[in-house]
Amino acid sequence: MKRYDAEEFLQALRDKGVDRLYHVTDRENWPSIKKFGLLSLDYLKERSIEPQKSCSDRAKRSRLRKNGISDLVHLTANRNPICLEEALQAERIQDPIVIEISLDVMSEEDSVISPVDALQAKRQGQPFISTLFDIQGLDMSTGDEGTRSQEFLVKGFVPASLILNAAEIDRGENTGAEKKQAVLFILDQTGSMEGNVSIQGQFHASAAHCARALANDTISKLLESCITPKEVKDSYEFALLEYSNETKSGWAQSWDEPFVDCKTLYRQMIRRLPSEGSRTKWAAETESVGQESPAAALRQASSMVQRWLFNNKECPPPIVVLITNGKSLLNDLPGVQKEAGLLKSITSLYGSPRLLCYMVSSSREAFFEFPTSSDRGSLGELTPEAAHLFDLSSILDGDDAIPIRERTGRNDAEFRAMGVNSDLIQLLLAISQ
Repeated sequence: MKRYDAEEFLQALRDKGVDRLYHVTDRENWPSIKKFGLLSLDYLKERSIEPQKSCSDRAKRSRLRKNGISDLVHLTANRNPICLEEALQAERIQDPIVIEISLDVMSEEDSVISPVDALQAKRQGQPFISTLFDIQGLDMSTGDEGTRSQEFLVKGFVPASLILNAAEIDRGENTGAEKKQAVLFILDQTGSMEGNVSIQGQFHASAAHCARALANDTISKLLESCITPKEVKDSYEFALLEYSNETKSGWAQSWDEPFVDCKTLYRQMIRRLPSEGSRTKWAAETESVGQESPAAALRQASSMVQRWLFNNKECPPPIVVLITNGKSLLNDLPGVQKEAGLLKSITSLYGSPRLLCYMVSSSREAFFEFPTSSDRGSLGELTPEAAHLFDLSSILDGDDAIPIRERTGRNDAEFRAMGVNSDLIQLLLAISQ
């Protein structure tokens, strides 16, 4: 039976920022859910269904029955609830999916809200919320750590017709894991990278050394952004290529895979953490020698990007960062232009890879962030190499340009994914938003 004040009740939830609800489970359970809907423990027992992979373990299911709340389906307003983290850590779930439920499910008279985890509420004697008046004083900030344990409780079952993202789950697009951003650095280590430079107030013995330092610092900062007191989030995967006499892995360590995730890097960082507290050197120390064209490195990067996309179909395409002073491009400019075009033409469900060209310049006045077409003349006056890198860089427009406009205050229609002596971490963060 529907609430007499269902419209007002649902609107009060929307006013609190809740426009849909979520249920986390393993993909193994999806065929049954699509057929029968989301069932309470009691309904599951009636149908002799015993989920092998679930957010809750047998002990918790037993406690739910003892406390008289096994006839309820447990939903949340948070897409990343605490129970998901616990289930993943305990390996109760291997392939998580997040099921989106229409808020209409709360229009039923016997649907209630628990201000904390339902079992905890029962033990502490906290009443479930069922009236419009009680909602007014309830904090439902979905990003707030303190509200991630709140539960929306539905009697009996949630019909499959109220699942909003069934088609996406069928296509394999919807998972509980955070979508990772892959970043592939290509470091120019040729003889053309000799000569000291000063960038962002830091002196470097050579442009080749500067390229390594930029990669080291950027990986460390992005890794640090993923480290919390509770966990290390796998928000990024990184790969390093370098080219001099040949194109090869640029990692200082030997990894089994070209792309390395945050948890692996974190373990390496802890093992190798110097006593003086300096940052881990991810990029290998090598001499700047040889004249190999970056075309070979871009060709290898394309192969790496395609393999990564094949294994991570649900994630955005990688960002490829070419760090160079641009002089090595002149060895084979047509080949470089061809390989850069092929790299940027790779397509995936979420778009194409972005090629970010970071130029290391010996000019102390040189500083550009996301240049636009109107800047090309200034880049050309700086060096011919800068203009070539400008043309290689991906164009950022539409939604991609919004965070850049907000950051720079410039209202240009499009930008280039390029930086000259600029802050690489800020460039990457703006592109990956």
